[in-house]
Amino acid sequence: EPSVSVIVASNRPEMTERIFNTVKNQDYGNMELVIALHGEGFQESYADLLGTDLPVTILRYPQETIFGNVLSEGFRDLKIPFFVLAWSLKVF
Repeated sequence: EPSVSVIVASNRPEMTERIFNTVKNQDYGNMELVIALHGEGFQESYADLLGTDLPVTILRYPQETIFGNVLSEGFRDLKIPFFVLAWSLKVF
């Protein structure tokens, strides 16, 4: 059972793998990742992300859904009461 949940809402398909790797590479290992995909252009399947020791939940929402609602929906799938909220991922 994870002790920290990381929730990321994204409308940028090109960032999905980077989001996963950023969380996966954290020193703290007892986490789950919820990725809320917003809009079009995402892969049909992310089997490579789901086949690891990091528990990952992938949610999908149409472009018409308000972005804040996409993030809020991600909270419903949490397995624990503590979470990390990521509004955007900036990579330098």
